[in-house]
Amino acid sequence: LPLVPGRTPPVSFEEALASGVLAIGLVASPSRLAQVRRQRLEALGDRAPGYAEPEQIRDEVSQSRLFFARHSLPVIDVTRRSIEETAAEVQALLRSHRARQAGGEALR
Repeated sequence: LPLVPGRTPPVSFEEALASGVLAIGLVASPSRLAQVRRQRLEALGDRAPGYAEPEQIRDEVSQSRLFFARHSLPVIDVTRRSIEETAAEVQALLRSHRARQAGGEALR
């Protein structure tokens, strides 16, 4: 689910988080995001104002990190990670989450 500036996440997402569903925040460095966005705009022949501006991107990353912290979400910085490395990290977090849930259920 992308976090879009100026838009609040859907209520269903907030409800899912409250129910204990595992969500993982993915972030990249503002400079890497600016590079990706500039390439995307060039490929599309678009001139979306602000979309690839470093200052706006820094603010977006900062706001995303605050959102993740507010919801106690684990965060993976994907700036220099391959898809395979990111997937392995997600799988490890999922295993850990499931183990905690199973442990919590055993205590009930």
